[in-house]
Amino acid sequence: MAQINKILEEINSLKADEKQILLSELFKLFKEHNSLEFIQTVVCNYFRIPFQEIKSRTRIYKVALARHLIMYFARKQTTFSLSGIGKFCGDRDHATVLHAYKRIEKLIQEKEEVGAHVQILSDFLTSGHLPGLIKNQFVISTELHPLRGSETP
Repeated sequence: MAQINKILEEINSLKADEKQILLSELFKLFKEHNSLEFIQTVVCNYFRIPFQEIKSRTRIYKVALARHLIMYFARKQTTFSLSGIGKFCGDRDHATVLHAYKRIEKLIQEKEEVGAHVQILSDFLTSGHLPGLIKNQFVISTELHPLRGSETP
């Protein structure tokens, strides 16, 4: 965990190419630590949403979209049950997770912007690489989502 926090502190002060190297290291560490926390960290940072907002009941579009994306990627890329994913995302039930998954699938087809977000996040979640335009915008902050002990559902 100390390694992860050290990397988080160093990332923001670096050039884009150096940032990619550290993001790749962060990718490896998080992937090993806990896949749900990794997905949540990536999505929260991408949208610059505080960690606590994801678990809140707010319906602000940006927060709700990020929450749905976390559920979407968790369902696609992990073996956690729908109820386990829901519990991780703020005590939601399995039907909420299923709704979020279907909603993102629909939004990918309807809104080009959402499709682009999904593509960028999917690429990073699977390979640890960000497209060139995003590297400078991607900010990692321990204030957005303080790392805690492992929370597996």
